[in-house]
Amino acid sequence: MHLPDSNSEQGDQARDGRLVDQPTIDVIVCVHNALDYVKSCLESVARNTPWDRARLLIVNDGSDEPTSRYLREFQTSHDFATLIPSTEAEGYTKAANKGLRASAADYVVLLNSDSVVPPRWVDRLIECGQSDARIGVLGPLSNAASYQSIPDIRSSKGEWAVNPLPEGVNVDDLAAKVHELSDRAFPRVPFINGFCYVIKRAVIDAIGLFDEETFPMGFGEENDYSIRARHAGFELAIADHGYVYHAKSKSFGPERRRQLARTARQALERKHGPEKVQAGVNMLEANHRLEKLRQSVRDHLEVRESQNLLPEVRGMKILYLLRGRGGGGGVHSIYQEASGMRRFSVHTEIALPRKVEESYRASYPSAPEGLFWYFDDEADLWRHAETFDVVVATIFTTVRPLEKLYERVPTIVPAYYIQDYEPWIIRDPTPELVREAEESYTAIPDMLCFAKTDWIRETVRKKHGTFVHKVSPSLDTSVYYPDRIKKKKGGPVDVVAMVRPTTPRRAPRETMEILRAVQQKYPDLVRVTVFGNDPESAEFKAMPRDFEFVNRGILVREEVAELMGAADVFVDFSVYQAFGRTGLEAMAVGCATILPKEGGVYEYAVHRENALIVDTSDRQECIAALTELVTDVDLRSKLKWNGLETASRFSIRSAVISELKVFSEAVKKKRA
Repeated sequence: MHLPDSNSEQGDQARDGRLVDQPTIDVIVCVHNALDYVKSCLESVARNTPWDRARLLIVNDGSDEPTSRYLREFQTSHDFATLIPSTEAEGYTKAANKGLRASAADYVVLLNSDSVVPPRWVDRLIECGQSDARIGVLGPLSNAASYQSIPDIRSSKGEWAVNPLPEGVNVDDLAAKVHELSDRAFPRVPFINGFCYVIKRAVIDAIGLFDEETFPMGFGEENDYSIRARHAGFELAIADHGYVYHAKSKSFGPERRRQLARTARQALERKHGPEKVQAGVNMLEANHRLEKLRQSVRDHLEVRESQNLLPEVRGMKILYLLRGRGGGGGVHSIYQEASGMRRFSVHTEIALPRKVEESYRASYPSAPEGLFWYFDDEADLWRHAETFDVVVATIFTTVRPLEKLYERVPTIVPAYYIQDYEPWIIRDPTPELVREAEESYTAIPDMLCFAKTDWIRETVRKKHGTFVHKVSPSLDTSVYYPDRIKKKKGGPVDVVAMVRPTTPRRAPRETMEILRAVQQKYPDLVRVTVFGNDPESAEFKAMPRDFEFVNRGILVREEVAELMGAADVFVDFSVYQAFGRTGLEAMAVGCATILPKEGGVYEYAVHRENALIVDTSDRQECIAALTELVTDVDLRSKLKWNGLETASRFSIRSAVISELKVFSEAVKKKRA
């Protein structure tokens, strides 16, 4: 069959000479009980569809009497509606074919009866279809439509996400925002989800109706149809500027639905071959055209929800004091949590010396406008900081400037975000620096101290008698999320490690020696990649390098996420970790992880459940742990899936809420 090019005269004209700008549309809704959802569906369709060029075909597939009565009454009161009755339930596929046989429109929309459509939904579907004559089947985005779902495709447990609407956001609101944010890429895909399945007349003419013999219950029939349409030369596209809400699983319970889906997959593989079906699934998994839109929608929903959550903190001003270069784990925490506070209508800034401006611009190229504020000297800093409610020291070298500021402006709340035990992590320790670090915890008598792990809190309490508030750790799910997972089946096991030669407590030499031992023992099974250093530096060249590995150098966060998302194992053989953020980030993108026994990784890690926790002072124990992960596929899989579930419990949002609660109480007390 010849398909016209998208710019051909044939592609610009309909069969009867009408301009394609005004094609006709038939909306087919197959109904089997679930009356409340049917009402919502049909009322939204009636309200938001252009009936001057559309018809509604309702197929009653043996519904109970209350539902059947409602359908009769609806058809009587709406002249655009036609009811096709059936006294017995024959299954969705036969019902859909009844509707298709009754249709003669240019476009046919098969819409699930548990859906809700917004204004202009039809126009957006048609715009996608008319953009290219080669497109034969298409569908919109939704909250619950497998690979067409936004903002999330899967839940924390790896199941298809449902993405409920947050409080204060309705279907029309979200549809309008999707339309605003979309770049109208209309990505091509091998399958279209059947909840809102749009077919051009040319496809029906070419390949006919659904296969009701093989797929009688309405599971798998749209995937079969998608394969057949592609075989006939048509393309399938997602209308990524259109959104339709899908309640999901209302005519069938979730367990029955899973059983039907398994049966349908088996039937599809018998008909087309498992390789062809899996190839289509792999294409969907590898399609990342919607990731930018998903993140934009995720951000929008979080802002809407956050602004209504903590009204008492609106207008609060918080300033974080930083000193060093950008890119480290502690700096990441401050960056993502300060950014997150802005969603709660809290004014946040991060104050930095002018000399590190270039470093931060390189490390955080997409930072919110005005988040980083650069000062020339301490007097400049004090003038700026006096207008804030809370000023937060983030490393011991920022406590003295905070102390001087507090002497001048006693109305602020002085705070200290303790992310490690500072005297132990000074790169080039001198007696003066160690003393300054030790004194930082008691330098300001009423300073508000807070930390994300019990290990830090207890260490500071024991050594200095200082009470430290507990806040939640954060994970930037806009960077580290399951959709980053791009692991290949088969081939060598990819092992990733951060190696920082200038940070001895990260055990860079020991890490390279352990990687060397395992890679040389299993040269065909293990592939090693390291990052976090300059490959040309003298410090790295002094490391053990007599084995096969790749050094990716210094990476920004997104590059780290991509690297770990393609890996199987992430190892951290540090002497200790105050928290071990990179381990949690690795879990979030599907890596099995090895973490150090000493420190605060217990905030998220459980030995042999979601990670292996080792005594990093025992090199043989470290080698044995990595060897076990490399050779034991089942253990890797267990740690991967449990790690994904663990990471799903952490977010910037939860961390920000815990910090704002501490700040709010302190500000209230100060003002009183």
